[in-house]
Amino acid sequence: MPSHAVGLGDVQKRGAQLVCALRCVSTTRTAISCDRGGERAAVMLTLIQTAKLNDVDPQAWLADVLARIADHKITNLAALLPWNWYRPLPVDRAA
Repeated sequence: MPSHAVGLGDVQKRGAQLVCALRCVSTTRTAISCDRGGERAAVMLTLIQTAKLNDVDPQAWLADVLARIADHKITNLAALLPWNWYRPLPVDRAA
């Protein structure tokens, strides 16, 4: 079935971008001695590439999410995903 018939053109294009961005996982995994290490590397690379595909600085996003996740409402975890995330405004501590 052609992709335009079901409106999946954007999804397929985005999927192709993700596949290209994650190609480094297979080469990285061969350099890691154990499967668990390869799986962890694949998860981290997936998080980093997902942030990049959503025009989010991966380091800022991961640092913020790790700092906030323990106190974040479980019903609002979707707000921490890279496509929903926004950089919180710094709190003025001098006040």
